[in-house]
Amino acid sequence: VTGYADACCARYKKGGAKTPPAGGGGGGGGNVPDSLDRDMIQAGVGKVRGRANACGSSSSAKGVVKVSVKVGPGGNVTGVTVKQSPDDALGNCVANAMKGATFGKTTGGGSFAIPFTF
Repeated sequence: VTGYADACCARYKKGGAKTPPAGGGGGGGGNVPDSLDRDMIQAGVGKVRGRANACGSSSSAKGVVKVSVKVGPGGNVTGVTVKQSPDDALGNCVANAMKGATFGKTTGGGSFAIPFTF
């Protein structure tokens, strides 16, 4: 209704919440979102989805592998935890694929969980 004008709603606005310009920031670039948004997550996962899906080709196990991913402010993956998997080797393969993902920069990083169905 208000176009995400209130500060509490900014995180849901397309592109994520923006931080106010800070003095003394590095390169004088534009605003950086506070945390990962849906588009950033989709773009980052999209870069490694092929590798993650290929894990299913090398495993006879079928089912859902759900991983929890932590991303640092620089956009690099700082941790991946397998939350659910029909097979340890399949879960580890997907986790290793996700470790290679990169995301847009944010001020606070972020985390999310994502399922892969095989």
